[in-house]
Amino acid sequence: MPRSPVYYSSTTSTPKEIDLRAELQGTLFGAFDEIAKGRVGLYREMRRDDSDKRVVCECKKNVSDEAEKDFLCRPCQGMGFLWDEYRIVYYKDESSRTPTGELNFYIKYSEELRDEDYIVQVKLDVDGNPAAPVQREYLYKILKAEAFRSDNGRIEYWRCKTQEERQWSVWYGVNSRTNRPMIP
Repeated sequence: MPRSPVYYSSTTSTPKEIDLRAELQGTLFGAFDEIAKGRVGLYREMRRDDSDKRVVCECKKNVSDEAEKDFLCRPCQGMGFLWDEYRIVYYKDESSRTPTGELNFYIKYSEELRDEDYIVQVKLDVDGNPAAPVQREYLYKILKAEAFRSDNGRIEYWRCKTQEERQWSVWYGVNSRTNRPMIP
């Protein structure tokens, strides 16, 4: 069955355009002729003070100015900054992976995303739902959050260029996800 394009009416005299919001909605959540490709994850928003600087955790306010990695700090979990997490649905574009590990994520227009925040990939059960309790598998730092806009200026979707963060355990040189030695 041929796919019927989704259009919205333009307020200008230009011809109708494809509704990219509806297209991304169909990609993430599925449509009559499309299987959902979105994945549930977490958006880790770093708390910021009045001057828009990240709020430093108490564990980082020491002589070395580094977050506590040996004994996991409960408030920041070793990040050195305070944060909050929210549920999001995203599409991870594996074909965009670069040799340096950069990767693109596509997220719905209604989210508010910022550089230096994080996308957290969580473990899924056999049905594709987040496992309970939530288990964080991978952490991606947002290098650049770009809002893509239509000709009229409305946000159609977000593209986030990210970098995977290495997860270290209290045993130096051991990957905390696999408990195997890291190979430099």
